[in-house]
Amino acid sequence: AEDILGDENGMLAKIATRPLPFVFSGFGSAWTTSSLAYKLYPGCAYVDTPVDAFNEIREAFAAKTGRPLTVDDVSRVHVAATLFTGGMEGMAAPYRKRDRVTPVDVNFSVGLSFGVLLACGEISASSLSAASLSKNRDAILSVFDRVTVEQAPELTLEVGGLADLGIDPMKLFEGGE
Repeated sequence: AEDILGDENGMLAKIATRPLPFVFSGFGSAWTTSSLAYKLYPGCAYVDTPVDAFNEIREAFAAKTGRPLTVDDVSRVHVAATLFTGGMEGMAAPYRKRDRVTPVDVNFSVGLSFGVLLACGEISASSLSAASLSKNRDAILSVFDRVTVEQAPELTLEVGGLADLGIDPMKLFEGGE
């Protein structure tokens, strides 16, 4: 383990701009099975929380009205998001094309994920199939067009662990960005 953690010639120093030696701590006492997680929805982890919140809204609407929320019921959705969700959206945007919607597009878009939820009723392997995305493309895009995602610094500050990695969250927002 010493040669892995080691000095500036160690493996972590070679593969990371900020070495994280704790990654290799706990040999024999720390097991990855203790920290495994699973996803409820196929897609980037930064889509999960907005999708959870949107599902709560859909459930509340159905309980109140006795019918499911539809594409036509939604006029606008504003999502206040963390730096990570905002960054995911910004980095994925140049690769999206309106003439087709792919599972990868949905995986990295809050708006497209909401569109799939409303047009197909769920985000699943079947709703992300080429046939389903093609059939429902117009409805999915119509929801996508009504969704805005805005990075909210106060939410990012609530994300734990940044300081543990030596990242000062306040510096991330210097200059108003």
